[in-house]
Amino acid sequence: MNYEVNKYSVEELKKVLNVKELINVSENEEFDFLRILSMKHYGIEDRSNNILFFPVVLDQKMLDDGWIDVTTDLKTPINEIIGKFKEYTFVIEPDMKDRIEYADAKLIVVDDIMGSIDKLYDYQLQRNDFKVVAATGSAGKTTTIGLVEKVLKNKYNVLRIYSDRITPILLKAHVINLLNKNHDIVTLEMGIFFKDHVKVLSDLMKPDVAAMINIGNAHLGEGGLNSIEDICKNKAYILRNPKIGFINKDNKYLANINLKGDTLFYNDEPLFKTNLENLEALYPSKVEKDNEGIIINNKKIKIPILTELSITQYLIVYKIAKHYGIEESDIVKTLNDFTPIENRLQRVNLFGKNVIFDGDSSFKERIHQLSLHLYDKCYLVIRKYGDTSEY
Repeated sequence: MNYEVNKYSVEELKKVLNVKELINVSENEEFDFLRILSMKHYGIEDRSNNILFFPVVLDQKMLDDGWIDVTTDLKTPINEIIGKFKEYTFVIEPDMKDRIEYADAKLIVVDDIMGSIDKLYDYQLQRNDFKVVAATGSAGKTTTIGLVEKVLKNKYNVLRIYSDRITPILLKAHVINLLNKNHDIVTLEMGIFFKDHVKVLSDLMKPDVAAMINIGNAHLGEGGLNSIEDICKNKAYILRNPKIGFINKDNKYLANINLKGDTLFYNDEPLFKTNLENLEALYPSKVEKDNEGIIINNKKIKIPILTELSITQYLIVYKIAKHYGIEESDIVKTLNDFTPIENRLQRVNLFGKNVIFDGDSSFKERIHQLSLHLYDKCYLVIRKYGDTSEY
């Protein structure tokens, strides 16, 4: 899919950033892409002629906080990077200037590289008027947000922010390059790997509408998540900023989340003050269903893979779509036409059998959710990594 990528002129950058100096850069130059993180999976770099490269440093603190798996320092080897990408323009800090070995290197000198990224992020947030829909849960976030995007596109221009792991720097890179005045709604999932992750993400991109799908034991024991209750309470930060929330009350942990006045509680424990005006409790188990899907308002919605999770996802998406005024006929048609995204669940023919295939069963919670299917029989087929033999 091609995305409309924001262009930035030098004049605009000078207004937003504290630019100290331009070296071999024209005042009327314009950049097609601000390369903060690689976005090759969008095809952006391949389609860009003039790239402004930010040599970021992802430091030990980000590693300790669970945002990244390995640290990255692009400032130290800056000459190697310039040598490899001589056609790019590079953002550098004053103390880097004397180390540059290429006299013809195109450079924009700023006070602070990471601080400049923050300024550009805030700049795009402030100049664009949009709503945010976010979802969290231990499994099913990607498909839920994919469904939300498809349904809301019946009426709105939607930007979906996606990655296997959405981090602050990745969120900023997407907003800086892709968010524009034409977008009405931004959709994204908010995952938790360490306890503060959802809190940080929901403050960076404040949801107007948020949903909690389920709570399981994914990431239990990591980063201050010492119990499933810890996971639930920390994921609940997605409900701090929005006015509207949807929550799966069939889940035994989410059943303990309650709104009392302006405070969100876990049982009798107050968690935080919230902007919520309505927290709608959803009970997927009570939805009318048959062997093909669910029935809402006498409308049949077929679900490709019928599990407790998929029913929850479709119900949440239906509720969000109704909140945003999508016509019921459009909701039903879009949900019936939806196919899984990002290599997620699909039906395939294997050994003459019609089976469910999950192209990315990356952790046990997803396998667990698959086991909660509503079919008479289930066969689990596993292929060993690195094994080139047949199943």
